[in-house]
Amino acid sequence: MRKASKSLIPTVATLCNLGAGFIAIALALEGDPYLAALLVISAVLFDSLDGMLARAFRAASEFGRELDSLADMVSFGVAPAVIVGALLPDQIATFGWLMLVAFPLCAAVRLARFNVKRLHSASHGSFVGLASTGAGGCVASAVLTEGVLTEHGVHIGAGVLPWVLLVLGLLMISTISYPHVRSLLSRMAPPSLVAAAAVFVLAAAYWQHELVFLAVFWGYAASGPALAVREKIRAFRVAHSR
Repeated sequence: MRKASKSLIPTVATLCNLGAGFIAIALALEGDPYLAALLVISAVLFDSLDGMLARAFRAASEFGRELDSLADMVSFGVAPAVIVGALLPDQIATFGWLMLVAFPLCAAVRLARFNVKRLHSASHGSFVGLASTGAGGCVASAVLTEGVLTEHGVHIGAGVLPWVLLVLGLLMISTISYPHVRSLLSRMAPPSLVAAAAVFVLAAAYWQHELVFLAVFWGYAASGPALAVREKIRAFRVAHSR
């Protein structure tokens, strides 16, 4: 396969990510925020796929990396904020939208910072700040879970979602270190990896897939602060044990 053809394969996945994000925005504005949230989840999958394809075909390029950042800004910066905005009650809509502006702004800063650091470092074993992909997945899973709870008569209220996005935005621009998912998976033995994938698929198929997504994305979002606290405690113990 020619090099030009190989480079096109991951680009298609990146464009699918961008397309899913754009359609998610359109669906949210048309009054279907829950389907829009599912499209953000699909954009997460496409975002993971383009990286895997680029490595598999040795087709990584600066063009692909820049296109990926632009797609991520739409799918994981703008789309989640618009989806939550579409759910806001009328009485808090103005204030809520003002809060939601912070989320895409933080995503833009996070992506720009990542691109600059990537130019000066070849290591991607960890990230500084929550990745925009993870933040977008957290928002989408929270929206889906809110819909499920509402169907079961549990009314938490969409008014809390802007505060959720504010917290996620701060995590994106924080200096908290997050492990790369790829590095986490590489530490697992193949049988363990297959077992974990099987559990995820079965749980999503036979249980509430919304809650499965919530556990996966928010578990990762919480892992950064949890590891940071653990390191602080360890350093404190070492300092006081001397």
